[in-house]
Amino acid sequence: VFVASVLPTRLDDVAAGTCTLAPAAWVRCGRAIAAALTTGDLDPTELGDAERVFATAAALALRDARQPLIVTGTSLGEPALVETAGAIARTLRETGRAASLAVCGSEANSFGMRQLPQLDQHVEDALQAVVDGRAQTLLVLQNDLFRRADAGLVTAALEAAKHVIVLDCLDTPTATAAEIVLPAATIPETTGTLVNYERRAQRFYQVFEAGDDIQPAWRWLTAIGRAAGRNELDWMHVDDLVADMAAAANLDAVATAGPDASYRAPWGQRIPREPHRYSGRTAMYADRTLHEPKSTVDEETPFSYSMEGANSEQPAGMLPYVWAPGWNSNQSLIKFQEEVGGALRGADLSALLRAPDVPPVPYYTGSAAEQPNADQFILVAQPVLFGGEELSAQAPAIQERAPRPFIVLNGTDAARLGVADGDGVRCGGHSLEVRTAAAMAPGTAAVSAGMPGAPAHLSPGPAALAGDPDFVRQPSIIARG
Repeated sequence: VFVASVLPTRLDDVAAGTCTLAPAAWVRCGRAIAAALTTGDLDPTELGDAERVFATAAALALRDARQPLIVTGTSLGEPALVETAGAIARTLRETGRAASLAVCGSEANSFGMRQLPQLDQHVEDALQAVVDGRAQTLLVLQNDLFRRADAGLVTAALEAAKHVIVLDCLDTPTATAAEIVLPAATIPETTGTLVNYERRAQRFYQVFEAGDDIQPAWRWLTAIGRAAGRNELDWMHVDDLVADMAAAANLDAVATAGPDASYRAPWGQRIPREPHRYSGRTAMYADRTLHEPKSTVDEETPFSYSMEGANSEQPAGMLPYVWAPGWNSNQSLIKFQEEVGGALRGADLSALLRAPDVPPVPYYTGSAAEQPNADQFILVAQPVLFGGEELSAQAPAIQERAPRPFIVLNGTDAARLGVADGDGVRCGGHSLEVRTAAAMAPGTAAVSAGMPGAPAHLSPGPAALAGDPDFVRQPSIIARG
């Protein structure tokens, strides 16, 4: 295992080689590795000492590997890095090795959206079209545009748009600027399809009923289309939507990712969402009525909103919970497996979608952003488990565990700015707590982007940082009473 990163990772202790470099340096290092695999010259003299040692060791390991795997992703927002990883994998293939390339998207369904043939533009292109007057209406589906693009461009587009319509489950800055806001259901409140990093479609099902006027975004779009005279939007049922998706290019396998609403478990029963221990529904409504209302009949899935039904012998992807007599919760998982540690019983209904029909991409010749001078830094996003994800960050339990917005610097860079651990740094109008890491790539800064109080979106290119003398340090807690 060789780890090429910008800052230290949790895999470093098991890796045969590690190195932390700025994105631009990694592009040069990756191209040197690809060239070494082609020419056999394992002495890339154009690199620095640390890069040369890493590139030489990695090239030797890849040359001798029978099934090498290259893993990359989009979290740094640098296309040159992804293209360089692809160049290494392609070179390995051309030299007779069974190489594989895994590209991980930074968010769920990133690859699913790319399957749609109409989505061949970046969000910046759409926003610029509004600014230039080539489009007049912005329809935003469950997204905060300020997390996707430069704040100046987003603001200009929102001001230039004649109409701004937002469908979301959160009150975001984008929703605040909208003319119309419609409450859309969250993932647990709807049924849909998820496409993972390998373009594998998997059906997910509604967990509980949404309250008030909340409904899935596709239902709002259907209502808007009908009101506008768009009669082709005739989706009455989620199965209608799936059928239309399956008719589109590259999405034909979506229909096989899960059964339709007519599926029934053995003996013609629905699959219960609730285990048999989920009793006492009357108590749930006791503050309003002692009459237990009838459970809703789900017309869109094979599940029931009750304990009634059969939870056995259905496809593995439709297992609502695990329970067996004498076994509690996940202790009973082995009862639902073909063997201990094996696959779940029942068919796997996930479907691998076809790759989009795009022309072959030539070797990438672009370069990543460079650090122009010592006063500016290349900013990269640092994912944060608690508080960094848009929806879960609204939960009080997650907020209690979330750290303060922070920035990670190399110790030498921090000293040059006159700051240390716990001090503050100004970054794009935000004040961030300093964390130092000896292995952090010099000239780069990792920002907890997307957290409350931190930049929502990191624009590509260098940025200026400065110490914040007004920053209030986090007090040290010796004991809790």
